[in-house]
Amino acid sequence: MSTAQQQTQEAQQALSQLLDFSQPFPTQLFDNLVHQFQVSGNIGIDQVIKEFQKHNDAWTRVPDIVQNAQYPETKVQALAILESLVKTRWNTLGAPERDGIRNFIITLILQISQTLEAITQQRVVLGMFFFVFIYFVLYLFCHFRI
Repeated sequence: MSTAQQQTQEAQQALSQLLDFSQPFPTQLFDNLVHQFQVSGNIGIDQVIKEFQKHNDAWTRVPDIVQNAQYPETKVQALAILESLVKTRWNTLGAPERDGIRNFIITLILQISQTLEAITQQRVVLGMFFFVFIYFVLYLFCHFRI
């Protein structure tokens, strides 16, 4: 079995752990999968990541990923989940969930923006936070205009 096939098989096995919402999220496992994909470009790993991102409850794992992931690319993948949520399903969330997401985004933008060093080190992550925040603001603007 080739290395790529082995990575794909391991990624498929990892998918069941990622989609088990009754257990604490295996952030390190997701972090490793995203990093392996960035290094190898393995399509099987990419499919597993996308399958996780498509899950209706994946957004509930974003805080764990953003706060505990080692690699910036993993944080970007998590923020892509939030971006998709705000763009496509924002109206379906209850007010407490929307407020929690908004506060989470604002808190982390402010936290990262405290020092020039943090801004420099996490500029891609900060940029993704801004994209999500902009979608949130656009939703509010459109919502209040209607």
